[in-house]
Amino acid sequence: MEKILQQILEELKDLRQGQDIQGKRVERVEKGQEALGVRLEHLDNGQDLLARQQTTQGRQIEKLHSDLTKLAVHVEGEITDKIRGLYDDREVLRNVITDTLHRIENRQDRHGEQLNMH
Repeated sequence: MEKILQQILEELKDLRQGQDIQGKRVERVEKGQEALGVRLEHLDNGQDLLARQQTTQGRQIEKLHSDLTKLAVHVEGEITDKIRGLYDDREVLRNVITDTLHRIENRQDRHGEQLNMH
């Protein structure tokens, strides 16, 4: 009977050691899960930050597009005004040249008449 009790005690001792080992393993698994939880939280925070940055960049790109469109319209208007001004100047110069040519022709005609009279 003593042998059986001794054997039971040994088996109980082995069971306790096995439970201790399993308990330590469970603790390690729990710590690993906690570490993974922290890492997942950091990843979530990083994704949130990236999403906010992407939204901000999207707004900035939209503003740049809007500003470029306004600038293009402004430049187009300026160019149109400059071209219109050049055509107007050309007409004015054409009129000045035509008037000057008529005056020169009139002078020549008068000089010709004066020469014919003498």
